[in-house]
Amino acid sequence: MKQSGKCPKCQSRDILRVDEESYLGRKTPNYLPTAFGPFVIDVPRYICLNCGYSEEWINKKDIPELRKMQKYQKNDL
Repeated sequence: MKQSGKCPKCQSRDILRVDEESYLGRKTPNYLPTAFGPFVIDVPRYICLNCGYSEEWINKKDIPELRKMQKYQKNDL
């Protein structure tokens, strides 16, 4: 939905992007839960207003921080 602009389930283009800036007009961060507690990053959600299908995407700017966390968690796998 993020890249195509349409829902992969029903093909609707009636998509809502929900992020920390758009939730009720307040800055409300989305949280990514981890073994080390919540890691605050922007996780935009894309919701189809026709069928309700939703997706979450991690912003590319946050991926290096996730890679750092992955190093610590690999030993636990």
